[in-house]
Amino acid sequence: MKIYDAVKGAATEVDPVFKHDEEWEKSLTREQFEVTSHKATERPYTCTLNEFKNDGIFRCVRCGTDLFFSKSKFESGTGWPS
Repeated sequence: MKIYDAVKGAATEVDPVFKHDEEWEKSLTREQFEVTSHKATERPYTCTLNEFKNDGIFRCVRCGTDLFFSKSKFESGTGWPS
C-alpha cells in the first residue's frame, strides 16, 4: 500500500504488516491499539505529544514509516496535534 513518507517527501510503497489482534495488543499500548485498529482517538488535550516542540519525526506505530516532522505541527485549537 502507498503511504506518505516525510523523510522521502513522497508517497512510498509499504508492505502491510499482518498480525492477529492478540499480537498487536501485546506490542502496542491499549490506546495505540484502539486508534489503529478501531478508528478511536484520544480525548482532546490528553495527548502527551500535544505540547512536544522538539525536533523529531512522528512515526507509524505499526509499520514504522516516517509520517511527519514535529516542526510541521501547528495549533489547530482542537486539542489534537495537527
